[in-house]
Amino acid sequence: MLFRSSSGAVPLKTSKLWSKDVGPKDLRCSSVVLCGDAVVVGGGIYESNPQSGYIGILSLKDGSLLCERRFDSPLVYNGLAVSGDSIFASFEDGTVCRLGSGSGSKK
Repeated sequence: MLFRSSSGAVPLKTSKLWSKDVGPKDLRCSSVVLCGDAVVVGGGIYESNPQSGYIGILSLKDGSLLCERRFDSPLVYNGLAVSGDSIFASFEDGTVCRLGSGSGSKK
C-alpha cells in the first residue's frame, strides 16, 4: 500500500490488529469510525422486511463486542460521526440519533 505525499509515494506499513464478523449475517456495513479505544461500525440490514439499521461498538484492542443496537432504519452511507463522548448516527428515514453518556434516544 502506498501513501502519496507532496514528496512522492511513500510505502505504508500495515499490520492486522484482528478480524471479526460483526452484527447480523445480512448486515451491510456502510460506516466505520474510531472513538477512543473503540471501533464503531454501522450499516443496514436490507434482507429483512422491514429494513433495519445496526450499530456495534468493538474493542480496538481485541475486537470484542462492547455493545450493539438495532434501529428502525438503515444508516446512510458514512452515517457515523464522533464528537467528544458522543456518537452521532444518521439514518435513511431522516432521523439522527445521539449515542453516548447514557443517551440512546432518537432526536
